[in-house]
Amino acid sequence: MAKQKTYKDFDLSFKRHPTTGDLRTKTDAEAISFAIKSLILTRNGERPFDSSIGTNIRGLLFELYTDHTSIVLKRLISETIQNHEPRAELIDITINPSPDNNLLYVSISFRIVNSYQPYSTNLVLERTR
Repeated sequence: MAKQKTYKDFDLSFKRHPTTGDLRTKTDAEAISFAIKSLILTRNGERPFDSSIGTNIRGLLFELYTDHTSIVLKRLISETIQNHEPRAELIDITINPSPDNNLLYVSISFRIVNSYQPYSTNLVLERTR
């Protein structure tokens, strides 16, 4: 049986591992989940040298929330994951609005490439001034 590939990213807290002293890392689903959140919360043009990374989701948060807004948000998230996170296969995106609190609860279900186990990551999108 072939060994499953392990995906590993640096933990951006830059804390050291208590025994080795090396930078801590995130692996597999935890690393991919963090990368997805980072991609979604990054604005277009915010990353140097690659302005295509990111989304315009923050701009949509100030729009009146409708079913159309949900469709556009799902499309933006889906395209971002498909274009910039090759380690993940998207399963589903669920958006639950909380208009009284100016929040959107987003749940993203995905699989690691060549794996059958589903994972999910959740984030809260909120309007800030």
